[in-house]
Amino acid sequence: MLKANLFKILRFLKVKGFIIRSDHGRYDVNFEGIEHALVEKREYYRRDLDEFEDLMSDVEDFFSKSKLSKFKPVVEYLDHTPFFLKIAQTSKTAKRLYALGRFANITYSQRLLDFIDRGNCFRDIHDLCFVKKKLHVTYLTSFDVDYIYNHALKLYHDPEWAYRECEVIIDNLKNLREIETLDLIYLEDLPGLHLVFPERDKVSEVMLYLRDNKGEIIGGVYIKSPDTARSAKEMYMKEYEKGVNLKGRKGLKIIKEVKSQLRSKYGNKDE
Repeated sequence: MLKANLFKILRFLKVKGFIIRSDHGRYDVNFEGIEHALVEKREYYRRDLDEFEDLMSDVEDFFSKSKLSKFKPVVEYLDHTPFFLKIAQTSKTAKRLYALGRFANITYSQRLLDFIDRGNCFRDIHDLCFVKKKLHVTYLTSFDVDYIYNHALKLYHDPEWAYRECEVIIDNLKNLREIETLDLIYLEDLPGLHLVFPERDKVSEVMLYLRDNKGEIIGGVYIKSPDTARSAKEMYMKEYEKGVNLKGRKGLKIIKEVKSQLRSKYGNKDE
């Protein structure tokens, strides 16, 4: 057991680039790899600060029209599980569902969705969108491979299995682009405000994701307000115009690039 755990640790450190394996089977510290990781982490926090400033700007724009509304919005904070159940509930009577996030959860395997406690939500959405074709889902996403890999690693506790899970999900994007009622839109730079909202004949409610300091969703805010929902859709459609639909001629190229990012970050460095 101890030996097996040691090999897992060594494999993880090798994937991260912290150690390298010599021709004689020895493991040596890779100082250049460690330095590179520190530089990447510094850039990550710099981008995090930029994202926070963008978020504050988006929030101000988002609620500006609601301040002038004569209708008082209904605002409800929900923890993680009730928040995603609310998304599923509102989707059942909607014609369209718009979402924006780091990696489209609708593309995850059911096992991974169950592990992150979103299985019931997306089981319903899959049925409405993929099977019954009653719900059209549009998802703006940056296809953040770090985000999906971290979810898979928590599930499997093994870098190789986590990598394989991500690889299968990314490969399946080729099949998902054929579904008429699903539009996956690649957007390199997401706005700071991540949200989801249903649309019937018009929009009247919107849900905002709340994240912890590691970027994980911990719950959300449900807002019932026609003015706020219209502001959300206006902001969303502006970003939509900047994105690239995977159904288009560039779709396969984007999928290939996403898979390449996964391989360069988490693939076996010896291959």
